[in-house]
Amino acid sequence: MIKLNPVEMLEIYLTQRGLKPACLLGRCLTRKGMIINERASLPEEFRELLESTEKPFEERVRIVHGEVLLNFYLGKNKRCLDRLTNAKTDYEFGVSLGYPLESIDSYLTYVNGELKSGSYMHDQITKAVRANLTIPRWIIYISHIPKHLDLVNGRVSESSRMQGEFYEKYIRINNPELAKSLQDEMENYLEKIRQPI
Repeated sequence: MIKLNPVEMLEIYLTQRGLKPACLLGRCLTRKGMIINERASLPEEFRELLESTEKPFEERVRIVHGEVLLNFYLGKNKRCLDRLTNAKTDYEFGVSLGYPLESIDSYLTYVNGELKSGSYMHDQITKAVRANLTIPRWIIYISHIPKHLDLVNGRVSESSRMQGEFYEKYIRINNPELAKSLQDEMENYLEKIRQPI
């Protein structure tokens, strides 16, 4: 049986409900060039899961550095799916995934001396945890990298905060089980950060 983490379930749910235009899920099916046995049934399980959403989806296999990557694209409608599958630039991907424009524009740029890449959110959350600050729950509800997420100094991108709070409120009302899973995921993540170095 396919095991999605709560964040992947959130992405599918928001797209299915039409709150996000599209989402992208992916898995590496190989390790050092060998097919992983437990992943053999993964493509069919992904297809069944996405068919159950009754939304258009597409799958693509790519080989990157000798590893087989399987990507599933899900759109709230065919036009949104096509926009995602035809995206060529980071900007086009960001728009097709429903990210705030300021976050798209700042991706892979330096803002206040910090590169907006995959580690930016983790670094900012770590700083806030080490400063004994409470991490806002809405952060787990966004899948983009905010232009600003300086929790220590209280400088947070308004568009990211608003999107995260909107998604959080919607999920808490309409899917409390998913909200609980996301909260547990966040607590586990924060607990790892709190561990002594």
